[in-house]
Amino acid sequence: MPEMRFSTKEIGILFTCIVLDRISKIWALRNLKGGAYPLLPPFFKLKLTFNEGSAFGVKLFDGKLPWIALTAILITSLYLFQTRSQRYKLGRAMITGGALGNLIDRLLNGKVIDFISFYKWPTFNLADTFITGGLILLILSMLKNDDHQS
Repeated sequence: MPEMRFSTKEIGILFTCIVLDRISKIWALRNLKGGAYPLLPPFFKLKLTFNEGSAFGVKLFDGKLPWIALTAILITSLYLFQTRSQRYKLGRAMITGGALGNLIDRLLNGKVIDFISFYKWPTFNLADTFITGGLILLILSMLKNDDHQS
């Protein structure tokens, strides 16, 4: 079985993602209770919502245990792939940080705090942004076959 190694840089990025996500969600809980706050009407607003489903509000699981298991499987699978690619490592650290940020919400609140709203797109949070950005980096790493770069 491959060895799971975390570089100091990856751990730093992972924790930075979690901390920024937590700070933004605490800010949203304290400051966005009164409804939507348009920033670039009608395209961009801040609006506090609570997601009890999974991605974009679709309900897949009940309870906390399936979310813990799903997050553990996701993170483990990302780290079993051995690579020297810095782009891949950055992507998997961002995905892990985002996944753990949303898992913390599920464990503490039973739902995820969302507050960023773009036009007709479902409301999301910074953790979702980190996950999406990380996926883009993983895809780019695979498409460019940059495993041999360090």
